[in-house]
Amino acid sequence: MTHNNYESRQKALLGVTVTNNEAESVLGGITSNVQRYGRIHLSSASAVSDTKRNKFLSRGKGSKDGESSLGLFHNLDDVIREAIVLVALKDAPKTCKRHSDELESHTRACCIREELIRERNDKKMTEDYIDAFYYHKMYNSDACNKSSPRVINRELKKLTS
Repeated sequence: MTHNNYESRQKALLGVTVTNNEAESVLGGITSNVQRYGRIHLSSASAVSDTKRNKFLSRGKGSKDGESSLGLFHNLDDVIREAIVLVALKDAPKTCKRHSDELESHTRACCIREELIRERNDKKMTEDYIDAFYYHKMYNSDACNKSSPRVINRELKKLTS
C-alpha cells in the first residue's frame, strides 16, 4: 500500500466505529446511546439500540431490492400496533419515574462516597479502602439486614428482579 493510499484510508476510517462481532455491536449501540443522551437508563438505551439494529420500525424506504421491507412493528395487525402504543403511553409515566428514582439513588450513592472521601480528607486513600469503608458504613446502617443466612435467603427469594 502506498503512503498516499494509507493516508486516505486512515482519513476515511477516522471516527468510524468498528465492531468485530454481534455482542460488541449490541454493547456499542447501548454505549453510544448512553454517551449521546447522558442520563438515559440502560434498559432504554438498550431498547433504542435493539429497535434500530433490528429495524423494527422500518417503513421499507431505501430497500436495495426495490421491495417494501417493513419492520416487525409495521407488519403487525393495526389493532395490535395500536394496543402496543396505548400500553406504552399508559406505562410511560411509571417507567420514567422508576428510572428517575434509580438514577437519583445512584447519584446519592456517588455523593455519599465523595462525602466519605472528604470526611477522611485523605488523598492517599486507595479505592479498596474507600470501598471497604463504605461497605462497613452500610453494614452498620439501619437498612442492613443482619439476620441469619436462612432468613436472608428467604427474603432474597421474595425479590422479583
